[in-house]
Amino acid sequence: MTPGRPVPPPLGKPLVVSDETAEASPAAPVAAKGMPTLAAAYGATSAESGLVPLTVARRVPKEDDVEIEIDFCGLCHSDVHATRGEWGAQSYPLVPGHEIVGRVRRVGSAVDDFVPGDLVGVGCLVDSCRECDSCLEGLEQYCERGNVGTYGVKDSWNGGAITQGGYSTSVVVDRRFVLRVPEGLDPAAAAPLLCAGITTYSPLRYFDVEEGTWWASSDLADSATWRSRSRRPWGRRWWSSPPRMPRSRRQ
Repeated sequence: MTPGRPVPPPLGKPLVVSDETAEASPAAPVAAKGMPTLAAAYGATSAESGLVPLTVARRVPKEDDVEIEIDFCGLCHSDVHATRGEWGAQSYPLVPGHEIVGRVRRVGSAVDDFVPGDLVGVGCLVDSCRECDSCLEGLEQYCERGNVGTYGVKDSWNGGAITQGGYSTSVVVDRRFVLRVPEGLDPAAAAPLLCAGITTYSPLRYFDVEEGTWWASSDLADSATWRSRSRRPWGRRWWSSPPRMPRSRRQ
């Protein structure tokens, strides 16, 4: 495996299984129609546990849902902070990961834009109210009733369950938050584009950066992802601040 590539999610030994799915078998992850699916995962059981193998239940796909068999999930530094409880109290167990790439396994009855086998991705959001002004403008990240993050967030539109992320073998997401990934892209390399990549790309598009424009990124994760992708096709001049500057320069 190429150094630095995200690794496929593990088939870990179950530590946590909900009562609702206690009779399901991890050896047969595609559940019968009308039953939840068990997904093997890596997650934290406390702020001090680090990542351990466990099992999470994925909801039965609703009519607008897409069930994805995860092939790769990138590692974002926010995953580290979240699992350690460094961004406030967390609900454990917690499965991080919001740079997800995989194949569609099954779709709901109302889904006509994805079919089983499609290569798709999921980023840091999995739902929103879809009714407020922000959502209607396509700015679900500013949902006025509260967007639903890919992990560690109460999902008010799905029974109040805590969302669990992509360090797992599968995930179920509303089709509106599933992205098509071109078949020509390396899926492992494409995964970080769903967080670090879009974080840099979005402002470039928003501010209509043109060829020859000087621009800077203060986050090396974003910059490392996008340096090779933006400099050549757009002709940008690229600069990024180092992670630590000499004390004399900080003063």
